[in-house]
Amino acid sequence: MLSTTKARFSLYCIEDGEVYLGDLLGGVRCDDGWAYKGTIRLASRSIVVEPGEVTCPVVKVAFKHVKGLGVDGEDIVVACNEVTTMLRNGMIGSHDKLPVKGKLVISLQWEPVIPFLKRLEGLLEHFNKGIQPTLPKPAFDYTWIGSLAEEITLELDVYKQMPLRRVQGRIVLTSRCLYVQLFECIDGIPMIKIQLTNVTRCAKRKIFGQSISVEIYDGPTPHMLVFGTEAECDRFWRAACKHENIPILRTNTLEHMTHAWQHGKMSTYDYLMNLNWAAGRSLNDLSQYPIMPWIIKDYTSKTLDLDNPGIYRDLGKPIGALNMERLEGFKVRMRESDEGYLYGTHYSCPSYVMYYLVREKPEWMLLVHNGKFDKGERLFNDLSRCWANVATLTNDVKELIPQFYNGTAKFLEGHGLDLGPMEDGTRVPDNVTLPPWAASPKDLIRTLREALEGKYASENIHKWIDLIFGYQSRGRPALEADNLFHPLTYEADSCTGDDLDSIAKRTQITEFGQCPQQLFSNPHPRRVVETTESWGITDDLQPAMEVADISGIEIKPLEDILKISEFQRENSIEVVDNHEFVTTNVVGSMKKRPRGSVGVHLGEVPDYLSRLMHAAYKESAQHGDALGLDDSYLDAVIIAGEQGQVPVIDTVHGTRLRTLQMGAHDITGITCSAKTWMVFGGSVDGHLYQYDLKAGRLLDRINAGGPGLTAVETSRCGTKVAVGGQDGSVSIWVVRSSGEAVCDRRYVEHQVSTECVGWDDEGSCVISCGEEGLLVYDIRSSSMTPSLALPLPAATHTTFTSPMPHHAISLTATDITRHDLRSPTPPTWTHPSPSPSPTLHLTQSSIWYASSNTLNAASLNNGLSKATMAFADEVISIASVPSSDGAHGKICVTVHDGSATKTYTMPAGKMW
Repeated sequence: MLSTTKARFSLYCIEDGEVYLGDLLGGVRCDDGWAYKGTIRLASRSIVVEPGEVTCPVVKVAFKHVKGLGVDGEDIVVACNEVTTMLRNGMIGSHDKLPVKGKLVISLQWEPVIPFLKRLEGLLEHFNKGIQPTLPKPAFDYTWIGSLAEEITLELDVYKQMPLRRVQGRIVLTSRCLYVQLFECIDGIPMIKIQLTNVTRCAKRKIFGQSISVEIYDGPTPHMLVFGTEAECDRFWRAACKHENIPILRTNTLEHMTHAWQHGKMSTYDYLMNLNWAAGRSLNDLSQYPIMPWIIKDYTSKTLDLDNPGIYRDLGKPIGALNMERLEGFKVRMRESDEGYLYGTHYSCPSYVMYYLVREKPEWMLLVHNGKFDKGERLFNDLSRCWANVATLTNDVKELIPQFYNGTAKFLEGHGLDLGPMEDGTRVPDNVTLPPWAASPKDLIRTLREALEGKYASENIHKWIDLIFGYQSRGRPALEADNLFHPLTYEADSCTGDDLDSIAKRTQITEFGQCPQQLFSNPHPRRVVETTESWGITDDLQPAMEVADISGIEIKPLEDILKISEFQRENSIEVVDNHEFVTTNVVGSMKKRPRGSVGVHLGEVPDYLSRLMHAAYKESAQHGDALGLDDSYLDAVIIAGEQGQVPVIDTVHGTRLRTLQMGAHDITGITCSAKTWMVFGGSVDGHLYQYDLKAGRLLDRINAGGPGLTAVETSRCGTKVAVGGQDGSVSIWVVRSSGEAVCDRRYVEHQVSTECVGWDDEGSCVISCGEEGLLVYDIRSSSMTPSLALPLPAATHTTFTSPMPHHAISLTATDITRHDLRSPTPPTWTHPSPSPSPTLHLTQSSIWYASSNTLNAASLNNGLSKATMAFADEVISIASVPSSDGAHGKICVTVHDGSATKTYTMPAGKMW
């Protein structure tokens, strides 16, 4: 395996954690009879001499073998007893230890001897004391900025993450480019220039539980930037989100991919790789490397019939559960040890990645194993034996990596690489032994890929997705599916400290791997078609990000789930969406999801915005081809959901436009301003998420200062946001002209949780409600106490301001009450509520409320009931859709049957 000049020395030639400090010309010679001239590479724990002649080995003098330093004329004398040689003849292989018996001398061609000696002495002293030297941080070289028109928006120190290595540097973000200046420069190119117009995607990444990394793609190789703190990472993220050329990972894109994959418009490989990407997996992080499934289990037959179901692995079971005898052993151990998990090993970890890629990336294993390959019998030598171990051994439950289904097949070929001996004295085979049915490495990949895109995988791969990325990856469903791993393999709290517990956790994560982030909380849908329409193997492992044209695909509701009653048909109720977002659950200390803030109506969405919302939106004759701003609109409703997923439903065409992603935890309050097109979502994780619908991206993730949020509401002008918290707080946020939301004030008056918040029409007063009653705050006043308090009986569930000036509506366990805030007692009127937990919505002249499965309408003026309608399922939210002329428009009702959520619309006048 002949290397290029660049491959002769790399950061993988020095130890993990060692810092590369620079180079100079010189040489090394020993009285034992050898001498080499070339480039001296100086690092924090060693000196490496790279000879100019490729036939000569690279010589490394590690400080741990150095006993002292001295001067002999113009040379530096190094007292050491051993050096390491590597890369002889340009071949990557095991490093050799070479004893030093005579005098070892380092000579410099141009540099003065004494300053260099003092530098070496300082490094040696730091090494002996266990001190990591500080890498000099040169000023950013602004001459790399290509145009005077580029405006600098951010400059930060970062690390560039590579597999098993990090390189220090600095980034500068401008209006056109992202510049990454590397301090540890080996190949003579200290600056990476990323054109923002070439960026195909960008996403945050977690390292040891901290969101301190961002990964950017502008070609086949991603750039992973690691920041010093979460705050610095958030600064970069906010700045990047403001650039319209940087596409942020959006759940709606992933959702559209699911539809495209279901209908054969996207290959299974591309879909699985995009799931890996969305779940935080990266080619730059071996502890979070992309995961692919074993599909075929027959690696001994001479021929392979892909139409034979007997050749396939059961995709509904994790690797550890494929062998029942082995599984029973796991269960016995779990019961007897009370460890609470089945598998002590994992299906993806750095050692498995290095195992598969030892022939393509041998330097990774050499770095981890101190310059040596693993024992010959433990290397990846035979695919059939590899599968046999996976299917039977108790310490081997690994899945595959993307290279088995795409790429160049280099990982199966040795190209003369010397991997060492086997126990019987024979050499480790140059190439991996293939199954009899594979004529060549490329034929193997083609066959495996054909199986992945074929009928059996199409019918069953959704089960594997449930195990790795879905609802069976965690908790009780994982236990029931025999899919439970060590607790530290799941996404956990930060463990970046220097205490022993944090170090132990990092070691566990690094050595044993991590589970992907959970993407789905319900069973993944099955593929509709039997095979992928078209696919091909490329040299690039990266998946296609472009969403195929799915405008002709009709996403039909599930008729066996949805039953429309005679009454509903008579009143022209129309099914507009059927999805799997569960909106009721118990999270933390929350008693229930605040029901009044589940749905919010967007109003009239311009046609150009609908194109941004839905990549596959198909223009009809009604809208025409023009990107109209005034003459066309789209009715839409936003619904808060689990795990940060917020569906946007088109009530006209009966489709889901997109799903906004706001973190990974349940959204308990959602609100949108039709003036600013800003969506704010409150999460149980205590963060307020700000989403820009026009830009189609998450702008900010704001720590709202509480244990969890319960309610969010914008003022009519759209520049103020009221946020309620589980701690009884109400905070007021102001949206500046730049789009940044800042906290203006915070009240803590409710004894328990703030159930809901609301604004008056002028945006001068905020109303909040808790168990003890209703409070009114005049935000024009400097006072930090409520200006009005209305004690209410029993447990109040929700309140809203009325469209009438100075009025509010409150719901108690028994009544719906309208209050005149100018004369709060007695109430204007009280209307009986038929349920202790109704859902309420106000229009200009009406109160719409539902209890259990009954929808009611009453007059806002006097509370008199007008009409009642029954549903088969529980009503969880109500939203109004006014027509363009201000008439009744439509009413949207969202119901939940225990497993799925459905939204209906009906003309508002039908209730009258």
